[in-house]
Amino acid sequence: MGFESTPDSVTGDGEDGENQEVSDFQGVADIQNGNAIVNMEEGFTDEIASFSSNGSDIPVESGFQSQASVEELQERINTLPTVEEFQNLADGTTVEGSTLNQAQTDVYAEAQDIAEKLDLLSEDEQGLVDVSRLEALFGYFTGMTEELETATKVIDPVTSGSVSITSGGTYTLNGGAYTTPDSAIIIDTEEPVTLNIAGDITASTAPKGSDRTPFINIKKNCRKLEIINNGNFKVELNKGSVSLLKDNSTDGVNQIIFTGGIYTASTDKTSMIYFQGTIEFQNAVFKATGSTKYCGHIATSTGTSTGTVKIHSGTLIDAGNSQMSKMLVLMRKLYKWMEVL
Repeated sequence: MGFESTPDSVTGDGEDGENQEVSDFQGVADIQNGNAIVNMEEGFTDEIASFSSNGSDIPVESGFQSQASVEELQERINTLPTVEEFQNLADGTTVEGSTLNQAQTDVYAEAQDIAEKLDLLSEDEQGLVDVSRLEALFGYFTGMTEELETATKVIDPVTSGSVSITSGGTYTLNGGAYTTPDSAIIIDTEEPVTLNIAGDITASTAPKGSDRTPFINIKKNCRKLEIINNGNFKVELNKGSVSLLKDNSTDGVNQIIFTGGIYTASTDKTSMIYFQGTIEFQNAVFKATGSTKYCGHIATSTGTSTGTVKIHSGTLIDAGNSQMSKMLVLMRKLYKWMEVL
């Protein structure tokens, strides 16, 4: 194979090389051939630039570089942990400003770097790489991001006005005194909503006419409403007749689920819960207090059809000792006395 060019900066008679100028080629392997010095790197570059790999327009040199990148990226992917291994890296510590510890942060950064370098490969080259482990990790990262986004939806005690929930998702209700005279929480979305109770709550609302303003007011059918109180925090509705929840939506929420928690309320002339579809109690405690014939109301169906109440094991329903209950006992005694006569 011949070389197409000889560097112009090379001069001399070829015998003793005293006048040869090589300052422009420092660090490059040269070969003395007759009266000329040929730069090996430049010679090969010219040859490579004039040929294509397998008839394509991609220079051979570029093809070798990409193949090396494919092998390198595959090795790096193979050394990534599985999702389970990534989870097991948790040690109770975190990096400042993150929910991950240092080891997990390093894995995340490595996965990101690999993904960026994969994007630089052609489609054919990307097809040579097994990215299943990388994709699994990014699927897990996405889930973590979604959890973090929902975790930022925190509602502190409402002291005036109302907090309207206009999109579905998970919301955290912090403990404290909710002293607003209005409904503290308004459900104004047709998407499913989850409320996480994060502390003891005391709530008070103000009567408006003959109606009672509920602590949670459902204006739109969110299809499913879950109220989760896994810490068994107390939710106390005080200062007169206060309802915990009322479904004022047009079509009615299909399913309302209470899980955990201790709920107490004065049900003097009101019910704790007004619902339209199905309501479920799981591992929860509900106590209704009051002194009139209307007390002892835990849940009242207000829909056009009969509502359904499901009480799961672990649930305690305490309707108190209302005057209505006393009247029923008195009627039974009277009936037995009449039988004796």
